[in-house]
Amino acid sequence: MKESYILRNIICLLSILFFLSVLFYSCRKETDDLDINQLVAVWKLHKFTDKNDNNLVPPDIRISFTENNCVTVFTSCNYGQGKFYQNGNNITINELALTDRKFDLDNDNKFVNNLSGSYSVTGDTLRILSINDFDIELLRTQITDIYQCDMSTQLIDKIDINRYYSKDIFQPEYSAIHGKWFLSLEYGGWSGGAEAPRFDFLEIKKNGIYGICKGFRLVEFGKIEATNLTEEKLLLNFIPSYHSGDNRWFVGSARLTFPVNDSLTLVDNCLDCYHYRFYRIE
Repeated sequence: MKESYILRNIICLLSILFFLSVLFYSCRKETDDLDINQLVAVWKLHKFTDKNDNNLVPPDIRISFTENNCVTVFTSCNYGQGKFYQNGNNITINELALTDRKFDLDNDNKFVNNLSGSYSVTGDTLRILSINDFDIELLRTQITDIYQCDMSTQLIDKIDINRYYSKDIFQPEYSAIHGKWFLSLEYGGWSGGAEAPRFDFLEIKKNGIYGICKGFRLVEFGKIEATNLTEEKLLLNFIPSYHSGDNRWFVGSARLTFPVNDSLTLVDNCLDCYHYRFYRIE
């Protein structure tokens, strides 16, 4: 009787140990192997805390991950792209540098510098235990237009090229203006007579079509009217067919000086308004 009792206890103990080992292995497996498909989305920064659990006011930042290991960051004023690499549940971010528009650049860089670490996804929440100073919590957004590493794709490509003109309005010597341009710097407006720009990209394609993009959305598009001021200077009027919200996202008119090459400067056509410096996205 006593031996039978001991045997039953041993069997029970072995069963418990087996169950715990299976549970431990499954939990360890879930922790070690982050499913990259869970990351493929656009995320918005929700919490930004130091290692003592002190909360910082989270800046307006969105980040996207793609299946081809591309990571894209949009802040309220800056933009950057790089690569990410996975090892278990650890993600390393490489070659990600932001543009240097100075407003809130310290917080923007602080976010980028803390992206490498241990990642976990629970439902629509992404948590990053950083290898550096701050931990990050992000929420999945409903945005479905995830930017790929080929940022040259234009959102205005879906607009009929003959919508406004049957041929291009720019002469061949001005054709370098076509393309996708990232807003890298703005200056002016010191007297407060104009509103600072709130967008990320200017897109221009043949037949006088322009588009304004905020992050992943086309927020304004319309036609361009061009007037020669001199041989090297044009006056461009941007006439919207659509803009989201109550106010326009871009200036009504601006002066453009050639040659353009890989940078583009538009001077707002009013006293003490904003000047815009763009860089071409290849």
